[in-house]
Amino acid sequence: MQRPGILARSSSLTRFPLALRRAGIPASARPFQVALSRAHEFVSRATIAPAMASRCLLIAFWLLPQSLFAQNMPASLQPPKDQVVLMHLVGKGKQIYVCQSSAWKLKAPDAQLYTTTGELVGHHFAGPTWEHRDGSRVVGKVVANAPSPDPHSIPWLLLDAASHNRKGAFSGVQSIQRLDTKGGVAPSGACTDNQELAVPYEADYNFFVKFSDAHGK
Repeated sequence: MQRPGILARSSSLTRFPLALRRAGIPASARPFQVALSRAHEFVSRATIAPAMASRCLLIAFWLLPQSLFAQNMPASLQPPKDQVVLMHLVGKGKQIYVCQSSAWKLKAPDAQLYTTTGELVGHHFAGPTWEHRDGSRVVGKVVANAPSPDPHSIPWLLLDAASHNRKGAFSGVQSIQRLDTKGGVAPSGACTDNQELAVPYEADYNFFVKFSDAHGK
């Protein structure tokens, strides 16, 4: 018989892992998933209020090392230590190149943004800009890059937020990582000026906010 106060069946707790899956956790964060699962099991047995239990899980989520979100990630691609992950999305689309002075130059990305469960939640395009379906936007500025482990894929990036537009999911974003890229490399060979070519690619995008914003000031 379950003792009074035991929260193993608390709806707020049982929904929490589902909410995280909907938010999207990268495949490379398996240690995170194990740790969170154990934290969830521990808190679900604790004799504390559901609201406090949920807060404990959120704190566990935010305090886990950011390096869990990408294996073997260069230190230069880590955001400032006062930032935590807001969400993880998968970009699927194309890198568009244009021929200028007989050489291929990147014109813009054009990709849809999905959760890891496949829900379409945004668009990535020139700027580079990320737009959430709620209308909020963040424009990034590259501050660091590193070669992809796959020589046939575009580099990994760290970007600072240069500007925002409208209140919403992206309005508090301070940093963005582009990781685990697949494809998207510029074409090789000669080209004719103004010629355009779209190269398919995929990438993981991690969006970071300040720790104080995530917890409320």
